[in-house]
Amino acid sequence: MRDLTEEELKLAPDWATHYIVDSDESIIYESEKLCWWEGLRDPLNNERSFGNLSNRTIKPFDISKHKFSDRDISMETLASDYLCLHLDGKAPYVAHSKKDAIAIAKSLCVTGEDLKAAN
Repeated sequence: MRDLTEEELKLAPDWATHYIVDSDESIIYESEKLCWWEGLRDPLNNERSFGNLSNRTIKPFDISKHKFSDRDISMETLASDYLCLHLDGKAPYVAHSKKDAIAIAKSLCVTGEDLKAAN
């Protein structure tokens, strides 16, 4: 299965976490609860069929390419669903879970539009 193009990634709904390239080269965007493809008016319930072995994760934002405003951050890694920020001259790292990141985003009033602009 191939990777999505930039244009195909832009078509992905905010809720989509995975995709499948169908035999006719159409893209089916999926989450645990919904699925959708171009031309379909509304997403369909996907709860019973999610987890198809042929689906692939939509690539997340590559944090390694981000330039942090805090110059003490020397390196970042993703490990076991945690973002680990390694700090110069301080604790070995600070780890944030997805729930932590959501709480931080909410406190900073991050919107869906902000996330789209970051890609």
